[in-house]
Amino acid sequence: MKTFNHLFENYEKLQEWVQGWYEGVGTEQILIQFFCEYHSYEIMQEMATFLTDALPQAHVVGVTTDCRVYDRTMQDKKIAVSCTLFDKSSVKVAAVESADMDGIDFEKSLIQKSMRAVLLYSNDKQIIKNSFLNDLRASMDDSCVVSGGLSVNESSHGNAYISYQNRVYEKGFVAISLAGKELFAQSVNQCKWQVISSPMIITKAIKNRLYEIDNMPAIDIYEKYFGRNISQKLPSVGSLLPLLVKHNGVNRVLMPFMKYDDGSLLFCNELYLNEPVYFTIAASSGMDEHIREYRALLNSTLPETVYLYSDINEMHDDKALNDRANCTAQAFFSGGAFFSDSENIYLRNYCSTAVAFSESTPIQIATTKNDTSENEYSQLLPALSHIIQVLTSEWKEKFDDESSKLVQKDKLINQNNKLMQMGEMVSMIAHQWRQPLNSLSATAINISLLSMMGELTHEEIEENTQFIQKQCQNMSDTIDTFMNFVKPAKQTKPFRLIDTVDAIMKIIGTQLVNHNIKLEVVTSNKDISLVGHEDLLEQVLLNLLTNSRDAFETLDSPFKKIAISIDMLEDTPRITFEDNAGGIPKEIRDKVFNPYFTTKGQGKGTGLGLYMSLDIMRKSFAGDLIYQPIDDGSHFELLFRTRTQ
Repeated sequence: MKTFNHLFENYEKLQEWVQGWYEGVGTEQILIQFFCEYHSYEIMQEMATFLTDALPQAHVVGVTTDCRVYDRTMQDKKIAVSCTLFDKSSVKVAAVESADMDGIDFEKSLIQKSMRAVLLYSNDKQIIKNSFLNDLRASMDDSCVVSGGLSVNESSHGNAYISYQNRVYEKGFVAISLAGKELFAQSVNQCKWQVISSPMIITKAIKNRLYEIDNMPAIDIYEKYFGRNISQKLPSVGSLLPLLVKHNGVNRVLMPFMKYDDGSLLFCNELYLNEPVYFTIAASSGMDEHIREYRALLNSTLPETVYLYSDINEMHDDKALNDRANCTAQAFFSGGAFFSDSENIYLRNYCSTAVAFSESTPIQIATTKNDTSENEYSQLLPALSHIIQVLTSEWKEKFDDESSKLVQKDKLINQNNKLMQMGEMVSMIAHQWRQPLNSLSATAINISLLSMMGELTHEEIEENTQFIQKQCQNMSDTIDTFMNFVKPAKQTKPFRLIDTVDAIMKIIGTQLVNHNIKLEVVTSNKDISLVGHEDLLEQVLLNLLTNSRDAFETLDSPFKKIAISIDMLEDTPRITFEDNAGGIPKEIRDKVFNPYFTTKGQGKGTGLGLYMSLDIMRKSFAGDLIYQPIDDGSHFELLFRTRTQ
């Protein structure tokens, strides 16, 4: 194995360089890689075509970058060309447009016997699906290492390109497999970060586009924590304050590379709902450690070629590259790095990976002494990281304490509301029982009189007995409904919404009749159902009904009406509640869901009913309770997002 490097000046000198090593080459396994700091489709196409025509049997791969290392020095606005000749190994390449990624046949186009390594290149705007990487990893042996990087255009955040042979891809993917019984590959990677925020949750994301964190637009989250000046500079400052996402127990550090007017951000990886996400900064100790690992790889036992892929500036400076080494090294400044373990392939922003090759001897990584010299910056960054960590920990302790107090307060509010409703229900039961008790008393008196007059027949006894049993059963049903309300369900269960409304009507129905309030219940389908805690929905309905009943007491109207309708809004159940009890005054409408706010007289209300109803709808049914004023009344919508039966 031999590797030759050339810094492009013009095509005449490039031709001379090719002819200098190409004549007499005894292998057809040639890998040409060029790294272009000009973010131009035309320049990429011109270079790819020239190399493909000059070396028709070679595999020619090109990538755009922001800077390039040649001869162990940083180069800007240059094109570096690297040629590797394999004597005992074979090279295969698969290249596709992004739209065709799901259709790649790895076994046919890429996988080889004795495959030792795979190099991956893609665009920073390419959606790298985790399923795609998992399928690729599954087709390899556990010992096969993966390395590679994303083409990048950090300077203008414009297009970045990759190429294979004479074709240039604006959105594509190139995979290079290297195989051989005598080929040895060894890789190292590093991605160490210091978390500087409490956990947040991804609440809206589609593929690799992040819309909301903690129900706030992604850009607004940056503004909230770092100020408007930082948020306005996105995505360029995203490399300084990237996000750490935890997916299936694996940390991924991601930088945004595009922002949209709706406040969303675009990343190179797929994102998933309800995943925890954190703000991070680079841990300098981790970077120093990887520099030592990379230097050890450079100076390991007989490596013949080393490739470095990194979007960390420290990995490209003299500290990492200018040591004396036993091999030819190439460093590519990428927008992210690919690497693997025995089970998965990972793509992470702001990290680095390196791979070393040899066709003669297994690679033994050399031991290196720690560089104990520290400049002012290297001492300052760990100190700042420590301060941030301590402040975050202290804030979290205070937050947890306040959260505990709020939980206890919510429990107390809920208990107060429950006690208030229980008092209401006892009063309702008294109303509900008054008529059947009077009927039972009248029946008993009637039986006694008939018996005294000698006119009590068998038929009279049978008829009155059945009447008494019916009244007692109705009273028992009322008690059962009350007990179900008082004793909350421990487990969720499926229930029909119409049955829930009917159960509440057994309790409050008599009161409504006594107040001359007409109740109308309609449903588009009696089988509309939910899975959840039915007793909590009963609380909400009871709050709305008692509020309307109380509002009618102050209203002199001959026609009092409450209408409840049950239907489906798209794919979710909805209950609509309306009355003509005068409505809520405009000046207090924005306060009706506040705790302890009431318009009732002293001793007649706690101000918790609507507050608790909204809390129940959002927390227990993932839904909402919406108020809208209507002519001479109020309109409430109960929206549900929990699953239906």
